[in-house]
Amino acid sequence: MKHGKGKLIYPNGTVCEGDFVDDTKHGYGVTADANGGYHEGDWANGLQNGKGTLMYPNGGSYVGEFKSGKKNGYGVNILDNGGSYEGEWVENNRHGKGTLCSPNGNNYVGEFINNKKHGYGVETLRNGTMYEGEWQEDQYHGKGTLTFPNKSVYQGDFCKHQMHGYGVMTDAKGGGYEGEYVE
Repeated sequence: MKHGKGKLIYPNGTVCEGDFVDDTKHGYGVTADANGGYHEGDWANGLQNGKGTLMYPNGGSYVGEFKSGKKNGYGVNILDNGGSYEGEWVENNRHGKGTLCSPNGNNYVGEFINNKKHGYGVETLRNGTMYEGEWQEDQYHGKGTLTFPNKSVYQGDFCKHQMHGYGVMTDAKGGGYEGEYVE
């Protein structure tokens, strides 16, 4: 039975070095697989638990907290395509407050539920469009302000990513419309 500090080499090339308790990874350790994946940090009962660093074979990474082998708590995830997320996690899902930066230049700062923009948030698109307000299931939904690249501004109600309900649209020259919108 493995117990104490040791090094375990699996037939597939994965190497685990660190603390073992009752034949299980438990405590601080480093695991490297044959594909280039790597984890350094704390383990409990054979699962990543506590603070750690995870390097993916494709070049992405995660530095943060784990619970029962999943991203849980605060962490920074860098994707191989240049995108990133920094914020709160629950069971491998963006959940809570965070900042999402897409590789195309779009950015979102706000609340997430189960990997989706949900609650209050601000999104700035690469083309200069900015939305600040309420979100539901990755869509503008509720009260918000949408500022367009031409400096026109809509303040009002949104439903499923569309201006819908009462709102005020003002263009850059001061003209505009106040009233009901239907998607």
